[in-house]
Amino acid sequence: MKTGIDVLFDERLDLVRGRRVGLITNPTGVDRSLRSIVERFRSHPEVQLVALYGPEHGVRGNAQAGEFVDFYQDEHFGLPVFSLYGQALKLPDQPLADIDATMREFDTQHTGKTVDHAMHRPNPITGAFREGPVLEYPRYSSFIGLYPVPLRHGLTAGELARLFNARFLARPVDLTVVPVAGWRRGAWFDETGLPWVIPSPNMPTVDTATVYPGQVLLEGTNLSEARGTTKPFELFGAPWIDGYVLSRDLNALGLPGAAFREAWFAPTFSKFAGERCGGCQLHVTDRQAFRPCTATLAILQAIRRRYGERLELHADYFDKVMGTATVREAFERDVPFDRIAATWEAGLAEFARTCAPYLLYRD
Repeated sequence: MKTGIDVLFDERLDLVRGRRVGLITNPTGVDRSLRSIVERFRSHPEVQLVALYGPEHGVRGNAQAGEFVDFYQDEHFGLPVFSLYGQALKLPDQPLADIDATMREFDTQHTGKTVDHAMHRPNPITGAFREGPVLEYPRYSSFIGLYPVPLRHGLTAGELARLFNARFLARPVDLTVVPVAGWRRGAWFDETGLPWVIPSPNMPTVDTATVYPGQVLLEGTNLSEARGTTKPFELFGAPWIDGYVLSRDLNALGLPGAAFREAWFAPTFSKFAGERCGGCQLHVTDRQAFRPCTATLAILQAIRRRYGERLELHADYFDKVMGTATVREAFERDVPFDRIAATWEAGLAEFARTCAPYLLYRD
């Protein structure tokens, strides 16, 4: 399989030849040989790389979740670096005057202002599944989620770019997507032959990415999602949870593709830093059957039923992550988790119809 970076330099250099380029990237911006896309652009005599843009965690991946990253001049690349996280929902205007083309190498919520060329990497948890509610647009638009897509959208970065550009931008850009070669929609990242590069400090493995679409909801609660441990998002808990009891409750649910093991951990930072937390490790035993969003609802409901009001859902943040208030409101009425998940089906079916014209890969 060839990523969009490799395809660009092997076959589509015409898109950037002789142009001043602004590049949106992060540590995942590497080719099959782990060579940085920044270095590939800088070393090519026919392309002038003039600016870098970083999403959450920054261009070098050296910022923690939610951390503000100010403008700076990169000492190694000798390029200005602009942050796209927590500051604006579009590229900064000033440096765009000197840019002919904006290249983006991975999944961000922005599709450019001048000419935007999206270079593909595959969706690490396949493009075969969709799950969760579709974000209520524009009421719940934020840096967490901008447009009406579900938590697990099943699209690639380029497909999202095509969808957003066609359906949601007031002034669509001249967008060209450089596709990957040899990717199947049903392929998991560890089936591609590409090296895994952590996209953020708390996304160390494909296993983390597999549970993340659901477990990210824990950010909107008073539970630890185990940031500051070696298994973020796979571990979860709180100082007031008995892991033995909770694992028994969760395994009794028989969730497809999931098993739970008693676990104890003390995060080095973030929630409950330095405190011993009881909880579980979520083990995915069958990732084809596993449904992360439904599983996390089941986890939250089991904890609420065992520990009552000690579990807190922070309404504003939880609803932003979920993209709607309806899930939290149903949860607070003690609607069973599987019935809540069933309410997503109509929206997912409509989303599938909406994005169908913009798909680039079909099995």
